[in-house]
Amino acid sequence: MAVLAKDQTESQSVVLRFLHFQPFKRLKMAGPPAPHGKRDEISVSLERLRPIASRMPFRPWASGWNREARRHSSVIGRRGEFPHNEGNSMNSSDASNDNELSLPLDLDDSDGIVPDRADPVPASHNDRDGARNARRASIDEGRAAHLLAELKAARERYQELFDHAALGYLVLEETGLIRRASETALALLKRDRRSVEGRQVQTLCTTDSVKGIEAHLERLAAGVRQDVCEVRLLGRGGPPIDARIETCRVEGPGGGPLRAALVDLTDQRLVEARLAIVASVVEHTAEGVMILDAERRVVSVNPAFTAITGYAAHEVMGKPPRVLRDRPNDSEQFRRIREQLEMNGRWQGEIWSRRKGGERYLEHLNLNEIRDESGMLTNYVGLFTDVSRQRQVKKELYDLAYYDSLTGLSNRHHLLAQLGSALYASVREGNLVCLLYLDLDRFTAINDGLGHGAGDQLLRFVARLLQECVRKSDTVARLASDEFAVILPHVTSSDDAAKVANKVLRALRAIPFVHEGNEYLVSASLGIALFPDDAQDSKGLLHCADIAAHRTKAAGGNGYNLYAVGMSDELEERHQLESDLRRAIARRELALQFQPQVRLRDGQIVGCEALLRWDGEGSGKVPPERFIPIAEDSGLIVPLGEWVLNEVLKQINEWRPHFGDDFRIALNISGAQLHPLRSARLFNRLLEAPVADRRLLELELTESTLMGPPEAMGEALSRIGLLGLGIAVDDFGTSYSLVNLLKRQPITRIKIDISLIKNVGDDAVDAAIASAIVTMAHALGIKTVAEGVETQEQLAFLLALGCDEAQGYLFSPPLDPPAMLGRLTARESLLPVATADEHRPAAESTARRVVRALAARLWPGRRPRSQKTSTRQD
Repeated sequence: MAVLAKDQTESQSVVLRFLHFQPFKRLKMAGPPAPHGKRDEISVSLERLRPIASRMPFRPWASGWNREARRHSSVIGRRGEFPHNEGNSMNSSDASNDNELSLPLDLDDSDGIVPDRADPVPASHNDRDGARNARRASIDEGRAAHLLAELKAARERYQELFDHAALGYLVLEETGLIRRASETALALLKRDRRSVEGRQVQTLCTTDSVKGIEAHLERLAAGVRQDVCEVRLLGRGGPPIDARIETCRVEGPGGGPLRAALVDLTDQRLVEARLAIVASVVEHTAEGVMILDAERRVVSVNPAFTAITGYAAHEVMGKPPRVLRDRPNDSEQFRRIREQLEMNGRWQGEIWSRRKGGERYLEHLNLNEIRDESGMLTNYVGLFTDVSRQRQVKKELYDLAYYDSLTGLSNRHHLLAQLGSALYASVREGNLVCLLYLDLDRFTAINDGLGHGAGDQLLRFVARLLQECVRKSDTVARLASDEFAVILPHVTSSDDAAKVANKVLRALRAIPFVHEGNEYLVSASLGIALFPDDAQDSKGLLHCADIAAHRTKAAGGNGYNLYAVGMSDELEERHQLESDLRRAIARRELALQFQPQVRLRDGQIVGCEALLRWDGEGSGKVPPERFIPIAEDSGLIVPLGEWVLNEVLKQINEWRPHFGDDFRIALNISGAQLHPLRSARLFNRLLEAPVADRRLLELELTESTLMGPPEAMGEALSRIGLLGLGIAVDDFGTSYSLVNLLKRQPITRIKIDISLIKNVGDDAVDAAIASAIVTMAHALGIKTVAEGVETQEQLAFLLALGCDEAQGYLFSPPLDPPAMLGRLTARESLLPVATADEHRPAAESTARRVVRALAARLWPGRRPRSQKTSTRQD
């Protein structure tokens, strides 16, 4: 609007300059020809100049206009002479009707000037006056033409500015009537001139904007010179247009019209909406936002900044963010950050910061420079996120991927990666790399017997022990349940590896594993493989060490073996045996044999033990000591146990007519079958059997199985007792024998292990242990059964001890079901015809001596059981 006001002033100046020109009524154009080749005679009425200015949006006339017009019109003579007396004035109406002036201008009708043919100026009688008048007329004609040209050019410039300015303009009446609209305003409204001019501006506003525009007009009518309001205009063929109307009043007679500028706010509204979204994002984002000025002082922060750092906005405003540094005096890192900012204009990375409470946290920071259009640095914007939790999660995921969660050792994946690096370094340096493979002996028995909690403790115990036995540069890993491996780089020979293996074995023997106050000795089977002698890559070396460890375990464990080429065949044979066993179960290639159990006082069969046998089509007869450990390790023992139970129940139903109610059939139960997750299947099958049948069953469990978790094992044994089944402790005296176990569990029989029976004649210790077992069992009211009786001397010893029952090849080998049925129907004594009377006195004497010695040590002041019995009989 300032540009239009400037043009208005120029237009008024040109008009007044023209009106000050001394007109004449009918002046004959004289002088040199016009540039066009001829002179046009144009008669213009003085008052008809007024419509030219009246159509201008800015009214150029005021009180001064009327005065000048009257003054100049009064000096025009009736005869066309220019009078010198300006006092002879006439009113404006006379000037409008009678006075005309002839001007050499080419104006069209739109300018309000109608050309007329001028009458020739009469010649003066005086030649001098005529020449003077001609010269004066020529000069005034040029001045008039120049002034009117300037007027027309100024009007055209103004009209161009008015119509095509960047803003739309309206000329309004006090009531809001639109008198004139610019082309820009029409384009903004998407309307033509006819549908806008002569219309109330209120009708171009939406309903919700009418009150606002009316209040705007009322304020202007009340005397306000300038006012602004925002409205929504109704365009044609589109959505409402957001606009701002800036209106000012032009001073003049009657107050003059109102000039209004229309500012299209569409783009501004879009920018504001975007800025509002950005502000909302900054306000609600989980990332902390910190804005610094060019001097690196905080000028703005968002709520996330406070949530992460603990500092409120007023606590950091205007201050450098030095309070957030983890180490304020460490300027080296921030110097590098400043260098990156100066070089690239941005920096991102992770830095340690400190919260208001003093807690350290790791943040990921994005720092950027903000520069204006001239390139001047104005601000820094920092976006940061607390990544402490993400770093912790990342570390946990890394640990899960590369480390064992139970022991904290490397897992198989990490071991192979470390082993690959060690092999690469070995090739470069020319050293040997040793891989030590360790497999715990009887871990399954401990894990199932004492419970998984005890098994986990044992694994952690072994992991710590291995780390103490090797160097810090060596890698210790847990590969599987009870399998470990150690990488020993930079060794010179297999002797170095053997020294480490012996050190581990000695540590296992020297430091017992303690669980719930009880000590357990742990042993392991170790295998050693060397690079590049035994394998050329990581997986091959691990495979060779595994084979060597399996060879050690097959030999009884508690030792180590160096890998040899033939060991691979043995491992392959073991794997093949496991595969064949799976097929044998599916093809029903397994069978049961029954070994009689004899009452020693009369030799009658009082029970039998079911023994599993495997006679495969391709593998032939496989002894139990070969396939039972494989079944234990592979988990096949559970389906095998279920099959044995079903077969025994079938035999009981078939043999029932041939034995009495005191007969029993013993079958071995694995600890895996009594596991809380699997025992339900066992008990459900027992409940399905008839009561009379299941009362003839006796379940044999090893000592290690009975030493399982007390609560779970006590519950399982109680359920077995409630079902009416007998419980026998198998292999008693070999490992974890405890008197408390016999007191708190419903044990009905103790089976003395074969290892104690076979050397009773030569080994006084074994004889003493066997004697103690019999004496203790009788004291607790538990019957004893001796396994593996093969000689008359052993029989005589057992008779002297008072052992209740026995089984072994001395009485009968294991029999198939038909042969066992024949023995039952025969009801013959299985005692040998001659009991080797020459061995009986010595055996009895040894037994009595051992019993008295043990009884005196175990129960001081008490007489042996035989004496008590005789006293009661007395």
